[in-house]
Amino acid sequence: MSTRGRPRPRAVRRIAIIDWSHLIEDYLDGIGADLHDLRDELTGGWLFGMVDALGSVDVRTTLVTISGQVPERLRWRHRPTGATISLLPAPAAYRRIRRMLWNPYAWSVEDAATVPHPAARLPLAGLLALAPYLATPVRALARELRLRADAKVVVWHGRVLVDVKGLDVLLRAWRTIRRARTGRSFRLLLIGDGPDAERLASMLRAVDDPTIIWRRGFVTDRARLVRWVGTGDVPVLSSRREGFPVAPVEAMAAGVPVVLTDVSGARDILPRSELDGGLVVPVDDHAALADALDHLLADDASAARVGVAAARRAREAFSLEAVGRRLRDALNRSQRAHA
Repeated sequence: MSTRGRPRPRAVRRIAIIDWSHLIEDYLDGIGADLHDLRDELTGGWLFGMVDALGSVDVRTTLVTISGQVPERLRWRHRPTGATISLLPAPAAYRRIRRMLWNPYAWSVEDAATVPHPAARLPLAGLLALAPYLATPVRALARELRLRADAKVVVWHGRVLVDVKGLDVLLRAWRTIRRARTGRSFRLLLIGDGPDAERLASMLRAVDDPTIIWRRGFVTDRARLVRWVGTGDVPVLSSRREGFPVAPVEAMAAGVPVVLTDVSGARDILPRSELDGGLVVPVDDHAALADALDHLLADDASAARVGVAAARRAREAFSLEAVGRRLRDALNRSQRAHA
């Protein structure tokens, strides 16, 4: 596969559908569903009907919605359609209002809240009128639309060991992509810290590329790290040496395609390459790495298809249930062998 020789896919327009003025949980609770059902199962209705209709004419959709359950922005891939779901946390002011208005969708103050005194009716009526507008985190929404309307994000995270983790190879690959795709908005997000942090900082200063963002520091909150990696378009492992890398599997579980160098464990994770959720490229080959990343960044339909395969592979091979079954079977075989 060569970036120079491969035909360019048709341009795919992107739009955002903003489900504002309320919390998505209020809708989901009414149909007995939760956020994971929204990501993994929900289809039909006017909303996903619109997503399907737009997809049929090569328009990719990001659904932006407001949640009272997430502490920070989450970005998921909707498994049935491949659309992006962006969950923004509800503003603090709206959360306080919800403690006073038990039904912010009511037509009257009496149906929306318990009115302790007639004098409280007017302020509560004001809150009821403002509630739909205060539900939307305007600044977070503006940041989301600026960054995500057309930007694609490659995510690397790990201990900053330039040679072992192949960060020099990744930066060379990124330079190749940027030269080939001058008209596209791409970002490379690096997350981590380590013994070679100053060396990496020097490399980034020399490159002087504003599309490369480094969040320096160790992320000890595993759930937060998984959210960051899972919100990228393509997590990448550029290492020259590894044990069994767990982070790619966690990203795959969120329905995100991955690109791995052919280190230990890579073929166990992706034995059939794209059919299992990603691409495996030779170690220390920046051109091959650039080509694989470019393929998934530039072709939304292919990335969505590989992302669905990634979620299936993670579920079937690396879920707790799947690992538990394999451990049980291994123990049973060992027991029979020593019987």
